[in-house]
Amino acid sequence: GGGALESAKKSIVQEFVPAVVDSFIAGRLDSVEAAAEGRIEDPLDDVEMLQTQLEVLPRISAMQYTDIGGRLVQTIDLLQPVYEHALATGNARQVQMLEAKLAWLVRVCAAMIGGHYTMETQIKIEGSRVLPTSVMGTNMQDGDELVDADVSRRMLQLI
Repeated sequence: GGGALESAKKSIVQEFVPAVVDSFIAGRLDSVEAAAEGRIEDPLDDVEMLQTQLEVLPRISAMQYTDIGGRLVQTIDLLQPVYEHALATGNARQVQMLEAKLAWLVRVCAAMIGGHYTMETQIKIEGSRVLPTSVMGTNMQDGDELVDADVSRRMLQLI
């Protein structure tokens, strides 16, 4: 029946979305390097495309956020000691490259965390008064706040 089909779809999504997000992030990190070397135009300069991607990323990641957030943390954890070493050794070119990669990762992390929330304006009318009220909504699953805390901690450590 429909239940088995829905279950199969959910299984496929759960299996492939983290790999797609990993590939997207790896591709963007590679593009930072390729752009710095002049091999391609910097795709991160295309603000409109970047904004669209950063709006879609949290939506497709919502159901596997624990896994994907953990992968973001791992990526930051891999780059941070390399960055610290480059700073310590005075390798200006490598520092600049890593700062660009880390800056992009911070944008991804911020988009992922911010993507949990929506703001809606509700209008309430009392007599002749119009009272707009902002209401925050969320699509968070149990445990997502712990992932957000872990991701936020990594971003703050970079500062």
